[in-house]
Amino acid sequence: MDEFLNDNPDYLSDYVLNNVSTEQIERWLIRKNRNKKSSLSRYKFCVHADKRKMLQSLTNMLSQDTPQRTYVLNELSATIASAVNASHWHLFLIDWISQSEQDSNQFENISRLAHHRNVDNTDMTLALYVSKFKKAITCCVDEYDSRFPNGVPKAPQCTSFAMALPIVQSDNTIIGVLELYRKKGSPYFFEEDEEVQYTRNC
Repeated sequence: MDEFLNDNPDYLSDYVLNNVSTEQIERWLIRKNRNKKSSLSRYKFCVHADKRKMLQSLTNMLSQDTPQRTYVLNELSATIASAVNASHWHLFLIDWISQSEQDSNQFENISRLAHHRNVDNTDMTLALYVSKFKKAITCCVDEYDSRFPNGVPKAPQCTSFAMALPIVQSDNTIIGVLELYRKKGSPYFFEEDEEVQYTRNC
C-alpha cells in the first residue's frame, strides 16, 4: 500500500477531498499538531475553523422561522464581524425568504435584498452581485468596479474595504449575503477571511 501511494501521490488526496468531511480533516490536523509547538499557522487554522462554524450556524438559522431568529442572526453576524476584525457589517436576506420583511424592520443591520434578475446592471450593488454569482468578493469601497456600478451603498462613512460573503444552502440556494466593512486605516481583507464561506448547510 505504501508503495502504491508513493507511486500515485494524487490518489489519496483525491479520495480524501471527495469522501472525507471538512470537520474530519480538521480533527486530523488538530490531532497531528497536538504535540507540536504552537505556531501562528496553527492558531490561524483554529480561528478560521471557528469562523466557518459560525457561518454554518448563520446558514442554519436563515433556513428556520423561529421567534428568536432575527435576534440570533443579529448576534451571529456581529460575532463573525468580530472574528474577521470588521468595523461594521450588514446582513441582507434574500427577499423570498419567509418573514424577511418582518426581520428587516427589527434591526438596522438586517435588510431585504431584491432578486438580482429584477435589477438593471447599472443599479447592481456588491451584495446583488454576490447573490447572483454566489462567490465572495472583496473590494475597495472608494474605487469604481464595473461589476457592480452602484457600489456598496450600505457601507458606513469612512469605510475603506468591504467583503461580501454569500450564504448558500447545501442545495446551492442563495439565502443571504453578509457584508463586512473595515474603516480607513485598517488592513485589506485577507484570503483567509473569505474562507468562512466554504462551509455549507448540511
